[in-house]
Amino acid sequence: MENCYEIYTKDIRETEEDEEVEKEKVFISIQMPEDLMNEKADELGVETSLSYLHTDVFVKAPYNKDHPHSFCMFDADERQEAIEEYIGQEIDFDYYKTSGIIEEHYMLHKRDTVSLMIYSFDHYKWRLLRGMITGSYMKYFEPINMIKNYYGEKYAFEFAFLIHYAAWLLIPAFFGMLVVIEMVR
Repeated sequence: MENCYEIYTKDIRETEEDEEVEKEKVFISIQMPEDLMNEKADELGVETSLSYLHTDVFVKAPYNKDHPHSFCMFDADERQEAIEEYIGQEIDFDYYKTSGIIEEHYMLHKRDTVSLMIYSFDHYKWRLLRGMITGSYMKYFEPINMIKNYYGEKYAFEFAFLIHYAAWLLIPAFFGMLVVIEMVR
């Protein structure tokens, strides 16, 4: 795991039984280079989307590092599966957690990617809402695809459903506002 991690230290003040204790906590950020990611995904047989299909069919197959051009970029679930499996072979997190050496471990978010998703949604939200009603939503689907690539299909589907639901609620909301305005007069 050479050159795959950064170590951050932070002094934290904690109170234990009426005493103020200064502890040093160490944060380790582990990042997997793309070539190592491809190699481990191939070894583990991580299923990822095929990219050479020019249809709307969604097909997954075990990743093959000899043909990387045939596969799409790893989505969040595929990346997490490969990283957890690889690091799990190197480090026994359960042992270190029960022995008190580490308090917790979890995957971190990429702030740049998240801010790009927010920007994309802000840019397309009204067009996407209008497209859900008129049926022309596919050309404004960029934020949903970004969510799928980062968080996975489950969250992208939920987000798309909520946008669809909100779009169709705009119609009765408009008529409800007309009724309220008429009642106020």
